[in-house]
Amino acid sequence: MSEQDHELAYVFDVNDAATLGPLLDAACSDYPDPAVVALAFGRPGSTARESARDHALARGLSYELVAEPTDPTRSALQPLKTSDNPWMTPLLSTRPEVLDLWEACLASVTHPVLIAHFRDLLFSAKRHRGIEAGQHVIDSYLKINDPDAPFWMEGLARSVCVARSFGLHDAEAAIRETLLAFAEARLQDRSVAGLVAHALELLSVPAKRAPESTAEEDRIRALFARAWESIESNLSITDAVAHANRRFAKSPAERQAAGERHVRTYLRPDDPDQGIRRIWELTTAANLAEHYELPHLRQQAISSLQARRHHALGGRPLGRPASLPSWLLVNKLQSYRRARDWRQSLQEWLGTEAPTGSWADNQQRYGQTKPGLLSLVTRITIGRHGLPERSRSGPEARALDDLHTAERDLAMMNGTVLAGALSIIGSQGGSLSEETLSAFLLSDNMDEPLTMAFSHALMLFFDGRTSDAGLVAFPIVEAAARGALLLLNEPLYRLEAGQGPGHFPALDVYIQALEDRGLDEDWLRTLRIVLTPDGLNLRNETAHGHKLSYTAVESALILRIAGMLLYLNGPSSTQEGDAWAIRQLRYPQRKRRRRWRLMIYR
Repeated sequence: MSEQDHELAYVFDVNDAATLGPLLDAACSDYPDPAVVALAFGRPGSTARESARDHALARGLSYELVAEPTDPTRSALQPLKTSDNPWMTPLLSTRPEVLDLWEACLASVTHPVLIAHFRDLLFSAKRHRGIEAGQHVIDSYLKINDPDAPFWMEGLARSVCVARSFGLHDAEAAIRETLLAFAEARLQDRSVAGLVAHALELLSVPAKRAPESTAEEDRIRALFARAWESIESNLSITDAVAHANRRFAKSPAERQAAGERHVRTYLRPDDPDQGIRRIWELTTAANLAEHYELPHLRQQAISSLQARRHHALGGRPLGRPASLPSWLLVNKLQSYRRARDWRQSLQEWLGTEAPTGSWADNQQRYGQTKPGLLSLVTRITIGRHGLPERSRSGPEARALDDLHTAERDLAMMNGTVLAGALSIIGSQGGSLSEETLSAFLLSDNMDEPLTMAFSHALMLFFDGRTSDAGLVAFPIVEAAARGALLLLNEPLYRLEAGQGPGHFPALDVYIQALEDRGLDEDWLRTLRIVLTPDGLNLRNETAHGHKLSYTAVESALILRIAGMLLYLNGPSSTQEGDAWAIRQLRYPQRKRRRRWRLMIYR
């Protein structure tokens, strides 16, 4: 039986509350939080009726107070964020029998936290209505009187909400005085820093009835001034205090000053012992300065970020060697060694599948979301320049990172095979000339200038100048991608705008256009993993001077991509040419020529 069915089977009994009251009080005494108390109930009871009763009670304890993001004075009971069960229905949909149980529990419990929670449950479910019921809710929350308990501050926030909704100005003023007294007394206490920040958030919203004097306003302003002084040693409440201060500001100048103090908190003097944390602080400062339109502080943050060096990060890179076992590499290269000549080997090399493997298989194997602690951790990618490139968090981000990592590893392992095969082809060619190689490649009706350049890059690899081969082949990749799209008459060219001259777009635009035109998805992943920030990012690393040479594996990958894109360049832009180009996009590998063998029978 499901939890929802359990609760639907519940029939109220007046004796239930007498049994549950002492148990609830005992559980709440250990830890005064209704969500924790709920863990003691909701499990199967000894009988079907007890199980239904406990589920009904557990649902009532599994609501928490949640404030609106834009207005801290507006809060309401909502299902726990960790509760995605269908039985956590809205309070207004609660069955009368369950409301009877909650009301009986209210009469039997003695712990102030439970009294306040059950009163609010019945008030939110419309069992108790009107201004008198609202006042009872406020009074119940105020009786908790335990500043060290997080539920106490949440209760004050809820009390403010109820008081404002009924226009209970005297009650709101009393709650604000409680908040002010608490913040003034405990501002320097790090153990309740979050509660102080919450109090400041509530006080930052003006009271519905303006006070007769500015004394309260002056006290709040003084509180913010003290808060900024103490924040330097406690960055955990920086953002909450800053947003509250900007909300409280009475003029644009005061609001801007709060934003500037927010940024400068993260721009505190550099600490050589802090690596990744310091990068996060400076990145946050730069983003905040841009948001607050403070260009001078943004420049300062970026300059400080650039000044940090790799050795100051406070960690070391963990290598992920994507290598093949020697026996497997030998096995994968057997077909090249057994080929008749370099022509057959090169033909086979140009017909290999995408180095990143099957996109569908990779998604199924590596791209599934995985719950766990790592899903909650923000993952920051640091580039070879020692600066942050990307930060992501959440289960989906973790699954995406795992998928990209697996595809990078596959590309590097298959790149090892491609590089080994090119070495074999070079040795098979012996005194092979660049003209002979070009003539062989042009027999497939490829674009002549690009094919000549591709032949030159291959000859460099055969001669052992593997890095030079990759550097020569890289422009071919972009030119061939552009040529394939122009063959389809894809509207690529960007007309002049203002003082900017007309130009063709960057490689990532070509990759997206190839995807839109139906390029094989396996090869699309190879393009993105090898060339873009999704993976090795060779295009940007090379174009911006961060990478000045290539390994043999990287060069082999670039050459293989160039060969695939060259295969998409052929006849001119006629109707027949368009059909040819569309066909090539779907099957971009060079087709292997059939090997004929003369058989003589005796």
